[in-house]
Amino acid sequence: AEAKLAQQQSLYDSVCADRNLYSKSLIDCNAEIEEIKKKFKMAFHRIEQLKDEVRSKEAKLMKAHFEKNKMTRGNARVRESLESAQERIEGLESIVATQKAEAKKLQVMVEDAEKEVSNHEK
Repeated sequence: AEAKLAQQQSLYDSVCADRNLYSKSLIDCNAEIEEIKKKFKMAFHRIEQLKDEVRSKEAKLMKAHFEKNKMTRGNARVRESLESAQERIEGLESIVATQKAEAKKLQVMVEDAEKEVSNHEK
């Protein structure tokens, strides 16, 4: 009976040792789980920050893209206006040259007429 009691006591001690070992293992695992949860929350928060940053940069990029397109269209309009103005200037310069030539012809005609009048008066 004492041998049986000793065997039972030995089994009990073995079970208690196993329980203590598993209890410590459980505590360690729970601590590790909490640490992993904490790291996950930090990583999740960082991911959200990065997503916000990406959204902000995309918005700025889109705004810059639209501004560039707006400026490009504005430049095209100014270029067209400049070309039109240059064509108009060339046309007006041609008209001025023609009128100067006409004025010169008229001046020559006036001088000739004055000479003729002067010759008739003598």
